[in-house]
Amino acid sequence: MSNISPSYKVPGLFITVGFGQGALSPLNAPRKVIACDYGTTAGTVAVNTPTILFNADDAATKFGPGSHLHLGAKAFFEEYPEGTLYGLRYAEAAGTAAEYTITIATNAGSTGAYYVDVNGLPQVEVPVTSADTPTTQATAGAALLNARSDLPLTFTSNVGVITGVWKHKGARGNQAKIRITSNVSATTYVVAQSVVGATDGNPATALDAIQTADYDFIVTGADVTSSTTGLTPFVARTVLRAGPLVGLRGQCIGASNASYATAAALALAQNEPRAQVVWCRSADLFTIEMACKMAAVRAFEEGIDPAVNLDYRKFKAWRGPFLPSDKITIPEAAAGLNNGLTSVIDGKIMRSITTRFQDALGGPDYRVLDTAKVAVPDYIADVLASDWVAKGYQNWKARQDSTDQKAQDKVLTPIIVKDWILTWLYQAQNQRPIVLEGVDDLRDSVVVTLGTVVPGRFDGDVPLNVIEGAHQFDLGIHQIG
Repeated sequence: MSNISPSYKVPGLFITVGFGQGALSPLNAPRKVIACDYGTTAGTVAVNTPTILFNADDAATKFGPGSHLHLGAKAFFEEYPEGTLYGLRYAEAAGTAAEYTITIATNAGSTGAYYVDVNGLPQVEVPVTSADTPTTQATAGAALLNARSDLPLTFTSNVGVITGVWKHKGARGNQAKIRITSNVSATTYVVAQSVVGATDGNPATALDAIQTADYDFIVTGADVTSSTTGLTPFVARTVLRAGPLVGLRGQCIGASNASYATAAALALAQNEPRAQVVWCRSADLFTIEMACKMAAVRAFEEGIDPAVNLDYRKFKAWRGPFLPSDKITIPEAAAGLNNGLTSVIDGKIMRSITTRFQDALGGPDYRVLDTAKVAVPDYIADVLASDWVAKGYQNWKARQDSTDQKAQDKVLTPIIVKDWILTWLYQAQNQRPIVLEGVDDLRDSVVVTLGTVVPGRFDGDVPLNVIEGAHQFDLGIHQIG
């Protein structure tokens, strides 16, 4: 049962939460979310500096309008206006920013307008007068697009061509989807990607800055499997923080709007209970927006009920795929549930799951399928950690259970500690909302001993049976007459 070295002498209660093995969290406490992504030099907050965000406008001021962190914050507060969100900007690499062109051909044959749609954000209308040249139209378009500072690109014009440059270097600029509609005759508007974004930044230094800070969800738009610049380092740091010596339990949420194969590979690279990958193929939402929206919903719902069932929970605002043919099918979503993907269809969560779906040998392992299987044990651990301090147990003495000694003031024994744990487990089973079941069946498996190798150290093991969500109803109807 011992999870810390016998040589480690610092006093305290050290809890290891294990998953798939056969908050401070009173239920009204806000879940804290931190979004880790890029900001621009137009923001007031330096890299590697976590800061609280009060709303989307505050995020625009602190991290630059149209930045990943601004867009992520806007998405978060759309879902949870009263939520607790922090932003953490990490440095971009000396990479390449994605670029896109809008090429305008021939003079306008009529008066009207063309409309620029960037990833489903509110359109930009560009008025056009009959006989306007491509250069005139492009100049007007670039000016009006730049007036929309919330867009993630900066625009210039030259001889009938508008060029939009992603505000951040790196591959995520390739997520841009620019569409043009027009009621102007005798001219055309052609969109193309002229430069592919490449080389993402390394978040290690930024993650160092929050190593000892308590957040329930670490969120990022990083959507590749790289062990240095992708989602993987965020997950690895989340797991490290949750260990017994740090004790800052939480989960990491990433996202993918790529193909099924790419998204499944991202989840497989994690295969971790403390990680979630949200998938919506060809979504107009950027991955940082998708991840922030999921974090907002989970922070709100799990703050009420850690065992919440989020099946078909609808987001308040979701910009899904533009083409109906890109919509995730039910068979694809079913396959995703076997490969660590939380699919979103028509703005609804199919089922909120972790990326843990394989055992060490590569076989199926779905014991930690639902995110509740992580949220509830973390909740119990946080409650125990909080109450241990609240009761002042860290200042008590310790002795073995004995039949010839009565209970003594401020002296803990294994039986006293076990009873204390069981009190909380029964409360979790009997409270509203209920988060555990079968405490009676498992009470004899709750083991607490006073160690003999390290004097004064209690060792314990607490199995939990998290209540299941009502995910399925297999009903047969038989007509007999």
